[in-house]
Amino acid sequence: MLCLIIVFLSGCSLEYGDGLLSLPKLPGEYLLLQHEIDEILNTGAVYATAETGSNRQAVQLIDVDGDGEDEAIAFFRMPGGDFLVCVYERRESGYEEIGRAEGFGNTIHAVHYPRISADGKLALALSWGLDDAGSYGMTVFAFENGELKSQMDVQYTSMLMEDIDGDSVDELFFAVRDASSGVYTLKGYGYSYDSYRQRTEAPLCMEVRSVSRMKLGMTADMEQAVFVDSAATGGGYVTDIVALTENGAVNRTIDLVSGSGALTWRLVSVSSTDINYDGIIDVPVAADAQQSSETQQNKLNWCDFKQDGSCDVVEVTYHNPVEEWYLTWPESWGNAVSVVRSSGSGVSRTSFVLTPENAPESDSGQPLLTLCVYTGDNRVGYAVADGVKIVRQAESGIYGYILPENAPAEYALTAEQVEESFKMVEKEWAAGGYTQ
Repeated sequence: MLCLIIVFLSGCSLEYGDGLLSLPKLPGEYLLLQHEIDEILNTGAVYATAETGSNRQAVQLIDVDGDGEDEAIAFFRMPGGDFLVCVYERRESGYEEIGRAEGFGNTIHAVHYPRISADGKLALALSWGLDDAGSYGMTVFAFENGELKSQMDVQYTSMLMEDIDGDSVDELFFAVRDASSGVYTLKGYGYSYDSYRQRTEAPLCMEVRSVSRMKLGMTADMEQAVFVDSAATGGGYVTDIVALTENGAVNRTIDLVSGSGALTWRLVSVSSTDINYDGIIDVPVAADAQQSSETQQNKLNWCDFKQDGSCDVVEVTYHNPVEEWYLTWPESWGNAVSVVRSSGSGVSRTSFVLTPENAPESDSGQPLLTLCVYTGDNRVGYAVADGVKIVRQAESGIYGYILPENAPAEYALTAEQVEESFKMVEKEWAAGGYTQ
C-alpha cells in the first residue's frame, strides 16, 4: 500500500503519446479520488502530462488555496483533442470537484503555480504548445468563489516567474514576438485586485532571433534587472539587460537610435551569469568581435554594464560550451597566447601556445598548457598513457591537463593555477524546474 501511494505522488506510470496510459489503483482515501477521475476517463478521455518542467504528473497534489491541505489537480485530453483540468478538494465524504478549466493547444507545454497572495494562495498557469514553432500560449486561472476563472491569456516565446519586490507574490515576465515585424519586447505582469495586469514593457534589441533564457539578477549599479539571452540574427548571441525601475522597465544595452544590441555580441553559446560570484550578473562579450580566429571566437570578456551604457571587464575566460568547460584566462597571457585544437580517437586537445611574435625561437609552437578531454570507451587508458593530470571525472568524460617543463617564466603556470582556473560549465535551473 505504501509503495502504491509513493508511486502516485511521484507521478510514475506508463506514458503513451501526450498522456499517461493509466495510474495505479489507489488505496484508502485515494480510491475516492480515483472514483471522480474514472467518471471523466469513462467518457473516452485520457490522462495528459506536460512536456517540460517539474510539474509533469497527470495528477498533482498542490495546496492552491493556502489552507495547508493539498488539492488534487488532474489533467486530461478529451476525445475531441481539447484539454480538461479538474481541481478536487478533500471533504469528509470524499473528493469534490471545485473547479475545471479547458485548453485548446496542441500540447500542455508546462504547468506553473505562481503565488498570488502572501498567505500562500496559488494560481494555475497553463502553458500551451501552439502551431507556431517556438511560440506558446499561457492561460492563468485563479480560484474565485469556488470557481476556476481565467485571469490572463498571452502568447510568448520565453517566460520568467519570480517574486521581484519581495512581497511573496510572483510576477510574470514574457518575451513576446510581434508577428508582423518580428520585433521582440519584454512584458511584465503583476497580480493585484484579483487579477494579473501588465505593469511594464521594454523593447529587446533588433538582433534577437529567438530568446534562449531569461534570468533575474542585479546590475553593477545595483538595479534589479531581467537578463535576456538570445540567439542573434546572422549568428552568435546577444543579451538585453532590462532594468526594473520605479518608472518602469528600461533596456540598458540597446542603442536607442538604431535598436541594436551589438555591444553584447559573442559568437559562442554562453549565457550571462555571475561568473566571479560577487552577486552581480556578468554578460559575456566577444573579446574581439573583429577577429575570426578560434582564440577570439571563444575568448570572452565578462562585463558589468552600468546605466550609462559603459561597462567594466571583471573576468576573461576561454569557453568551450560543447565540452562544457572553461578556463579563466591568466592575466599574464594578455593577447600573447593563441589556441590550437585537435581531436581524434576519443580525445580532444586544446593547446594554449604563444603567438609567433611573442615566442622565443626555441619555444615556437611549444604549448604553455594543453587541456585534454577523453570520451572514448577506453578513456581511462588513454588518459594514463598520455600522462595527464586529471582535474575532473564526469559522465561526459575525463578532463585532464599537461604542463610543459620549461615554459617561459613570464607565461608559465603552476598546477595549482591550472586547477583553480579550470571550471566546468554549470547547468542553471529555470522557474519551471528544467535546465536552460
